[in-house]
Amino acid sequence: ERIEKAKAEIQNKLVAQLQRLHLDPTPVDLETTQDRLIARYRLAGREQLSAHTPRPQAPGDSLLSVQVHETALNNALDHLNLAGRKIELRDLFTEMTTRFDDQKIPVPEDLPEGVFVTFTDQEPVRLDFQDGRLRIRIHLKELSITSNHKTFKNLIVTGYYKPHPDQLDANLERDGFIELGGNRLGAGERIMLAGIFEKGLSRNRKLNLVNGRISKSPEPKEQ
Repeated sequence: ERIEKAKAEIQNKLVAQLQRLHLDPTPVDLETTQDRLIARYRLAGREQLSAHTPRPQAPGDSLLSVQVHETALNNALDHLNLAGRKIELRDLFTEMTTRFDDQKIPVPEDLPEGVFVTFTDQEPVRLDFQDGRLRIRIHLKELSITSNHKTFKNLIVTGYYKPHPDQLDANLERDGFIELGGNRLGAGERIMLAGIFEKGLSRNRKLNLVNGRISKSPEPKEQ
């Protein structure tokens, strides 16, 4: 009975969430030793590539360890259909939080209205891991602000996230400053754009790599 319950929980909390992102979790290696139960899964759509090297082994004193390769995150981003799209920033926030979270999250009051972004046709958003941090790069074909009729072309927005040392959840928090690249920008334009993306990639909002229902589940704490 407990095994069936655990199976249903994994299906509901993990597998179903991945399938919502059009990822197909496929086991590539299942191994049981005297000390460990090890499962390696391919997280990618049928048309996508994924990492093929084994992950480093988890610490021996951990009850549960999950390791995610950057290809799994980028495969999920590819299925968000952002390439070439034009969308208002607040609408984008609502759409993305709905895709990644079961609960409806209200749009932050400080997120500016009337800011439209148009993503590039290739690799609009990319993630990679560098020196213990996650780097997110956003490639924009255009950004327009209706309030002052300003338009910016060919922007590259880069932000960095790091794991918080005093936590049990797999959350990442903003680290450092937002970097702006692409077309040549004046000092005033940089300040204006930095203000927009400091709110869009706010330090007050963490990136959750593990579904909230898993991290808040009481079962592991009861063991």
